[in-house]
Amino acid sequence: MSVPSWLGTAFDIPGEVDLDVLQEALCVWTLRHETLRSGFRWVGDEMRRFTLDADAVTLHRENIGSFADAAKLAQYLQERFDVVADALTWPNFIYTAVVRGDCTSVYMAFDHSNVDAYSIQRITAELHELYAAGLEGRPVETAPVASYVDFCAAERTKADQLDDAHAVVARWREFIAACGGKLPSFPVDLGLDPAGPLPAQRLMRDMLVDDAEAAAFEAYCRRPRDVTHHRRCGRHSKSRMVASSRSSLRW
Repeated sequence: MSVPSWLGTAFDIPGEVDLDVLQEALCVWTLRHETLRSGFRWVGDEMRRFTLDADAVTLHRENIGSFADAAKLAQYLQERFDVVADALTWPNFIYTAVVRGDCTSVYMAFDHSNVDAYSIQRITAELHELYAAGLEGRPVETAPVASYVDFCAAERTKADQLDDAHAVVARWREFIAACGGKLPSFPVDLGLDPAGPLPAQRLMRDMLVDDAEAAAFEAYCRRPRDVTHHRRCGRHSKSRMVASSRSSLRW
């Protein structure tokens, strides 16, 4: 059984949502990105990528029902995302809207083949703009997007320029040699058998410190004599999936 490897993002739409406008915004955004119209399928004994034309793709909306318990809603979404956002299915992404009277939360899950930690940061702003434009009945000027195939070709061209004499290869060779001929292990004993298999990767994010504690830690790390590398871990790093007492799920 494979371990889910999807990435997700979430945002809120304040006030009463117009689901038709939201669906159109999601559809327009989806069709702009070729990778979301592309997937993998078996052709004989070979797995090949296919790409659909934009006019061949539509979004299907389904009303799942109401959830009075936030924990049950979160569990439902988790299980649904694990099944749908899989590399060997298509579509391998899913959009959900948790509709409340005063706010709607939009959750989006994608197989890792579609997004990464950098590209996923742009999604919220782009969809907010498309949704606002749809409500106001105005067009949105969007920059042209290139083909994912073109990106792969550019990456392959760069990779082909690497050889044994490349400076990057030389730096890695020096680094590995300085580590005794292998990549360094984790500096803390994890209780693993060095000769055994690696454990399956599982991710979890939780609030470690509040704003005041994060600010104090950052101030400490910024002291002139301190060279500690740090990452801000305040409220913007917290990821939650919550619902009000009565929430309706769409898509």
